This record gives sequence, C-alpha cells and structure tokens, in this order.
Amino acid sequence: MNAQPILRLGFLLGTFEGIERMHASAWAPGGPAASVVVGRSEMNGDIVVQSYEQRRNGAASFRMFIVWMIHPDTGEVLHYGFDSAGFPADPPARGSWSGDKLTLVRVTPRGHSRLVVNEEPDGWAWSKSFRVRPEDDWSPVFDARFRIPGTADEQVDGG
Repeated sequence: MNAQPILRLGFLLGTFEGIERMHASAWAPGGPAASVVVGRSEMNGDIVVQSYEQRRNGAASFRMFIVWMIHPDTGEVLHYGFDSAGFPADPPARGSWSGDKLTLVRVTPRGHSRLVVNEEPDGWAWSKSFRVRPEDDWSPVFDARFRIPGTADEQVDGG
C-alpha cells in the first residue's frame, strides 16, 4: 500500500498531553479530564496507531487504542477506536478533509457520532458530538487540545 496519503495524519504521531472538556452525557459526567495520547506509525507507514488514556481525580477513567488508516479504494480516512467501554470498533468512523479539518462520522445501533480533528501549530485538537437519530441535533461529548509536553499553557492534572 502507498503510505503517501497517511502522511496527512503525521501530526498525530508523537506524545501529547491535554485537558479535555467532557460534557455530561450518558457515558460520563461533565468536567475536566487529563489525557495523554501516544501515536506511532505501523505497517510500513500505512497506519497510525495511538494509545490514549484519560485520567480524572488522579486515576485512569477511560482508555482507548486507536487505529487510523486511509481506505485504499475510496481515500476515506478510517478511525477504529477500541475502548475500555467495551463496544466494538465496527464499523469504523469514516471521513474526509475539508480544508484543515478532518470530519469523521460513525453510525451504530446506539446512534451517530461525529469526530472533528485538526492540526494546530503545537499539536492537534479534536471534538466529538453525538445524536441518537439523524433528525436530532448534535450534542457535544468532549473537546480537547493536545500539546507536546512542555509546550502546553495549562497544567495537566485531570481535575
């Protein structure tokens, strides 16, 4: 497979820290959470793999293993998130770029999720929203900015 398209996701590689703003939802209470994301290239550069850990009150509250890849036939970005909540990463979130924003959507029997990711000068940001049915309004789940350790302007302490 040609690794060139995956280069656009190169900003996800490395170690990053951030404070996530969690919105109250069916899955978690609202409030701040400290998160660390470590991304690396695998499979001869064809995929980006990230390990993610969210901490609240000094303890791990959520973990995820993320696989990013470019679909070889469609060019879509695929996001497989295997998380500590236990739901399978099937189907993956699928998306594409619009300018500097990558928007991915995933539809499951539980509802629709939308993840927006973008590169920033000293890291990257993401936000997730959810709705049960297509006609419902999107409700925010979380938003965060991740920075290379030592460049963040806010302390990572998890509330």
